[in-house]
Amino acid sequence: DGSHGANYCGRGDHPVSCRMPCCHYTDATGSTGCPGLLWHLHLERRYEIRRTRQHYRMAIYRIYPEKDATILSEPNTAGVYGNAGLDEILEVRSYPDDDGIGRSSRILIKFSDRDIRSALSTKVSGSYSASLHLYLADGAQLPQDYTLEAHRISGSWLQGTGKLGDSPANTTGVTWTAREPGNNWAIAGCDFTDDSNSSSQTFNLLSNLDIDIDVTSYITSFEGGSINNDGIVLKFEDNQENELTSSINLKYFGSNTSTVFP
Repeated sequence: DGSHGANYCGRGDHPVSCRMPCCHYTDATGSTGCPGLLWHLHLERRYEIRRTRQHYRMAIYRIYPEKDATILSEPNTAGVYGNAGLDEILEVRSYPDDDGIGRSSRILIKFSDRDIRSALSTKVSGSYSASLHLYLADGAQLPQDYTLEAHRISGSWLQGTGKLGDSPANTTGVTWTAREPGNNWAIAGCDFTDDSNSSSQTFNLLSNLDIDIDVTSYITSFEGGSINNDGIVLKFEDNQENELTSSINLKYFGSNTSTVFP
């Protein structure tokens, strides 16, 4: 397929010290001259001052995700759907399996209620924006363009202790069919809500391929008490999932990665 075949690896041009998933918040209170804040829900806690075109000052704040996992629609040869809650890499994929059946994988990620509330109450004043950021580890067979969607997960899920490719399949936590052992999703692939709290990001071959999706609505809705924070699922848009004739493979550094960049 002439639209595929590009390969990418993790980039080193970002002013951060590691490649874990993170969530950015920007608080601009320029009318008073007070520092605005850009937080990353990230493992590293760091404070930086930057100046924007509006001459606001912003800072960076990072905490770890509480949990993350990849779920796959392809079972193993025994028909078992495995857990990958402790894998170092998170994957969004779309591909045909050996039998020509379209398959997909999705990423589930959650930041803790406590850490979000703490950042909102102690690091931000005034209005803010928030974005979810994951650093690309590798990408293969990319199309000319693709879109990733971020939706609010409905209900709790268990991270588990498995890894991709475990044999026998690990079933200690979330899988394509179950939110936890013995408790299936209502719809395979994760129960999620597609509403005003959903968002998306479109990429092309000239894009920075790191994920940087706006999740301001999700955070403000959680802050206001109108939704629970059960996490976010990242997936291809519907017409790019379950590819039958080509493949898309995106890998991102997860919270269990040991890769650290200066």
